[in-house]
Amino acid sequence: MMIQDFKNDLLALRVEECKEQGIDMIRVHWFGRACMRDPGKELSSFFQDIEEAAVSTKKSVIFDFTKLEHFNSATIVAVMRMIRQLDRQQIAFTLVYSQKLKWQTMTFDALKQLQGSKHRLNFHAH
Repeated sequence: MMIQDFKNDLLALRVEECKEQGIDMIRVHWFGRACMRDPGKELSSFFQDIEEAAVSTKKSVIFDFTKLEHFNSATIVAVMRMIRQLDRQQIAFTLVYSQKLKWQTMTFDALKQLQGSKHRLNFHAH
């Protein structure tokens, strides 16, 4: 299944299917600024395509935020919904962020607290 990239005025999401350490992955690179009023609505079909591809191929999903300049709390909520949905499908999910950007480190350190005992959700500081 070919997943189409997402683009609006401020945000671009580029999809790359790859293999890392012998594991098939769907990597989504986030660029720009994610400051949509309703990202759940705007990203729903894109997220649906990612979910369908991951479930049908059993590929892990990586959201790579290292090039993202900003995202608002509504975007965080939309991403967390996506994580919960993939977790229900038993798909591993990794969030990659830049430890050089203080706002990313603070945001993802807070999100790690929500991780709990879910072993399918991973964080990677780059």
